[in-house]
This record gives sequence, structure tokens and C-alpha cells, in this order.
Amino acid sequence: MSSTPHAIWLDADPGHDDALALLLALHSPALRLLGVSSVSGNAAGLSTWHNAAKLLAAFGASAEQVPLLRGCDVPLMRTPKAAPSIHGEDGLGGVKGLPELSSPSVQSHLKRTSDGPAPLALVSHLTSLLRTRVEAGEEPLSIVATGPMTNIALLLRMAPSELLLKGVKQIVLMGGNPGVSGNISPAAEFNFLVDPEAARIVCDSPLPVIMAGLNVTHQAIWTRPLHAQLLSLGASPVRDVVSSAMEFFAAAYASQMGFASGPPVHDFLCVAYLLDASLFAPPTPSAANGQADEEAKRYRVEVQTSEGHNLGATVVAFHDQWPIEHEGWAAGGRNVRVLEHLDTERLWPLLFAAIERAEARVASNVSS
Repeated sequence: MSSTPHAIWLDADPGHDDALALLLALHSPALRLLGVSSVSGNAAGLSTWHNAAKLLAAFGASAEQVPLLRGCDVPLMRTPKAAPSIHGEDGLGGVKGLPELSSPSVQSHLKRTSDGPAPLALVSHLTSLLRTRVEAGEEPLSIVATGPMTNIALLLRMAPSELLLKGVKQIVLMGGNPGVSGNISPAAEFNFLVDPEAARIVCDSPLPVIMAGLNVTHQAIWTRPLHAQLLSLGASPVRDVVSSAMEFFAAAYASQMGFASGPPVHDFLCVAYLLDASLFAPPTPSAANGQADEEAKRYRVEVQTSEGHNLGATVVAFHDQWPIEHEGWAAGGRNVRVLEHLDTERLWPLLFAAIERAEARVASNVSS
């Protein structure tokens, strides 16, 4: 990987697992988080915006370093849905150690969009950011989307196509359920069912799309031994946030979804992919060359937007059952790189290292 940190933008609906994604994005030297945008999903838009501000403050990021913008509070065409049984009414149920909403550190993050949802301002900000970077000859950035795809779909529809192709390297998203049952319905994963039209726009875009769906995120289980390892490190403000978040998340997944071993940390995988894509490489040699493939495979993927039981479903042509109309990304081709495998032994050290760096940053902020 280049010695220059890779620039990313995080669009999220915090969310317990979004919190881990944000922690990793903030405290990985190989990445430079240029900003965060909030979207409704795990909770209402006002709550996810507040949650993002609280987490940024708790993890030691200033508003000058990482701007926060509030995006869409509603899907493109549908009534909003939330997940209170999994994330609590406010999206971060049970999380301890977060700063109060009224604290100066949190309020500083909320000032940029204090008058309500501002999706057009978000699109304008991202378009200006991309244009500035392209004109300066900087490397394309990656967009990480861990909530419903509403904000990113708007960007794709409203920003100039040529600018997007030059300025965005890839979109790494948590969403979909390739080859497995859904979690909010038998057919669909939550983020895609909340805004299926937005999910389809993103997956059909000409930009490279990397999908961390339920088929792979359900391999990333926060087990009791991992939680015990976290607790064994002793108490700190950052560890209090993470441990209480995962305790609530584990209890919710056990009672609501039957996950007895622990909860899956869905959104964390998107940032982990940017740090080390080899975590997701197929473990067995390909038949063609007898060597292990270095990257997850691309498939033709469609998101179902028709009313009915299959709304929001992710349909993947794993065996090229549909014709491949072109070799690009976009609709009709192998438009999505679908993550299928995960080396969990190499995954968790990324989180523990990020926690240590976050603790050092927070301690430095307190002492300065």
C-alpha cells in the first residue's frame, strides 16, 4: 500500500456496527477520513446525525479534521424504516461513555448542518470536494456506505458523471444478501430494503462497487472471547464505548435473530476491506490457473425494486446465468465485486490496534 493515506468518505447511519467502522476509519494510519455524512436507517435521521457527532467526539476527532454533514432523513421513494429492536430507539441503545449532546465537542460537529436534513448541501459539498481533488491531481477517493444508499444515489444522479469517474475509485458498501436469507425480510437485507431504489442506482452505476453483504458479514462474529479480550485491557473512555455497544448489540442479536455466539459487525468490514482486501480473497486456487485468486469475484447483480415479497432482494448471477452485455461495471455487466470469504483471524487485530490509537488520541486531546 502507498505511504500516502488513502482518502475516504464515510456515509453511515450509526448504529453499533457503524461505530466500529467509524473508529477504524478514524484511527488507521493507512486511511484519511475526509468527512462523514449521516442518513436515516438504523434510527431516524435526527438520531443518526446526533450519533455520528457523539461518536466523532468520543473517538477524538475534531470538526475541523472531519466534517459531519446531515444527509437524507427519508428514502428516495418510500416510507422510512428503522431497527429499534436491534439498535434501540436512538440507534445507539445501551452505549455508555458518549459525550452529552449539549457538550461543546458534540455541538461543534453539528454546526455545519444545524437547520435540518440537507441532502443537496451534502451533494454540493461532495461534488466540490471531488472537483478540488481532481483538479489538484490527487488520487481518487473511496466512498464507504454503511447505511441505506440514499445519499450516495443522490450523488450519483446529481454530480457530473465524468467527475465521478475521475474522482471516485470505488464504492464499498454494506448491504445485500448474496445467496443467503435476508434479515429484515426473508428475501432482503435491511439497508437495501429501506431504500431499494437507491441500492439499485448504486449497484448499477459505472463506478466499481464492492459489496459486503450478509453472506460475508455473518462470518464476522464478535464472540465472547473477543469481548473478554477487550475487557482484559482495562477501562478507558474508548473501551467503555466499544464494550457497552457490543454488549447491547450481542443481547439484541441473541434475542431477535438467534445469534448465540455473538453479533455480526457488518459495517466494520467495509473499512477493513480498504485496509487489506486480501482478507476477503478466496482461500482455494482457481481452476483456471491453479493459483489462489487475489480478489473477490465480480458478478452481475440486480436489486429488486418491484413490490412484493422480494422487494430489496439481491439477485446474483453466480454462474453467469444472465448474459454479460459488456466488460465494464454498470448494469448489464459484472457490476459488483461480491465479498464471499473472510479471514477472521487477521480481521480482529485491526480493531484492537485502532482502539489503542483512539485511546492515545483521546488522552492527548485531554492533556492538551
